[in-house]
Amino acid sequence: MDKIMLGMRIRQARERNNLMSEQLAERIGLRPTSLDAIEKGSKVPKIDTFVAIVKTLGVTCDELLIDSLGSSFLKYPKTDKTDEKMGVNKDNSNG
Repeated sequence: MDKIMLGMRIRQARERNNLMSEQLAERIGLRPTSLDAIEKGSKVPKIDTFVAIVKTLGVTCDELLIDSLGSSFLKYPKTDKTDEKMGVNKDNSNG
């Protein structure tokens, strides 16, 4: 995960919502220094903090994470073999 890209996306979403970092930190129950560390990419938010950020800023997880997943996420598209290994029947006749 690219922590810097994730932090940048969070900061951009906060700024689009016209919030100061102190305001967002207060709304999600973090110290401003912790939010600053997340936005700078030196710290990854815990899952509950991440969910609070998403809800407070009105964005989706995808919006914040897609660029932070890195290119390896896009290198391995799902195939029919992947479906077979996971027990997924594409024609929905599971019986």
